[in-house]
This record gives sequence, structure tokens and C-alpha cells, in this order.
Amino acid sequence: MKKNLTIILIFIVILVVGLGIGWFLGRGGYDGNEKTAQFNEGSDDIFQGAARQDEVLERGGFSVLIPMGWKEVAAPTGVSAMVVNAGEEVSDPALQNINFRSYYSVSYDTLKEKTIEEYSAYIKNMVKEFAPNIVFTPEENIKINANDAYKLEADLNQQGANFKVLIFLIKGKDDDIWNMSFNSGAMDWEKNREEFDRIAQTFTIK
Repeated sequence: MKKNLTIILIFIVILVVGLGIGWFLGRGGYDGNEKTAQFNEGSDDIFQGAARQDEVLERGGFSVLIPMGWKEVAAPTGVSAMVVNAGEEVSDPALQNINFRSYYSVSYDTLKEKTIEEYSAYIKNMVKEFAPNIVFTPEENIKINANDAYKLEADLNQQGANFKVLIFLIKGKDDDIWNMSFNSGAMDWEKNREEFDRIAQTFTIK
């Protein structure tokens, strides 16, 4: 049950998009890096603490890029980190209404003797139980900083809005697996894809 919960949390903001990123930002967010610069004091809370330049998010087991204009926010229980593109101008009116911004999340799991391909299939089956209309598209084996990884994409329509999900499953030491999920409105996918790939390639396991 605990493992199932971890997998669900990778996608929870998309699956409950009625609350969505706007709910997390409405809580005031969380800035785990005291050195992160503040934007103009008079700006909306979503911009407070957004990085003025590329920065590195450090955690006990990994490090990853926080691009300029992005901001770490409070992550749900079981998720190691969540970072939002605070300054994004979202194209889809349905997503504007809920204050959605593209984001990525990182969570940890174990393979339980599965191959990375078997683990990917397990995740897809699990997610489809909660989002039957999700459609997984291209998949491929890749390397991220010399670590074996698996990359897959998905399309999802939720409450009248279309989303794209980009997932990187990154194998760590022994049985460790890191799940990195990028989520974007479909209308903004092409402008976000290159940045998502750039962030993922900075993921370093300690």
C-alpha cells in the first residue's frame, strides 16, 4: 500500500487538477534554499522566492537544477521535491483559472528486483487505475549522468484541460529508482520540452 501511494503521488497534482498547483502556491509554498532570491515584494506570492538565475537543489540523495524563474514549493508527503515554473505564462484559459504552472517532482522508490522496463509497466498500470484516460506514448532507454534511465511521455485530459507528462525513471545504486515527473499544459508543451530535458540531464545521484 505504501508503495502504491508513492507512485500515485508522482501524479497527484495532475489527477486532482481542480486543486492543482494553485493549491500548493496558495499555501505560500516552500523555499528550501535560504539563498534563493526574492522577486519584487509587490508581486504575487507565486513569484516570491523564484530563482533569479539557475541554481542547484540539494537533497540527501540527489541534486538537480532549479532554472531561473522556477521555485521550490511544499511537496506532498512521500515526494522528495517539487519545483514550479513560477513565472510561466500559461496559454490554456482552463489552466489560468486554477493558477496552474508547469512543474516537476522527484520521488524515491525501489525496484523490488524488477527491471527498469518492468517497473515502467508497473507504474503505467497503476496510474491507469486512477486515470483511465491517460495515454502513454513514446518510451526509450536513455542515460542520465551515466545512470540507466527510462523516459516516457503521456497525454491526459482532466476537467476540460489537456496535459502532457514527461517521466524519467532513473536507476540509482542497488535497487534504488528515482522518479522524476514533469507536467505541463498541452498548449505549452513544445516550448517546455527542451527545458524539461535540460533539467532532467542535471539530475545527479549522490
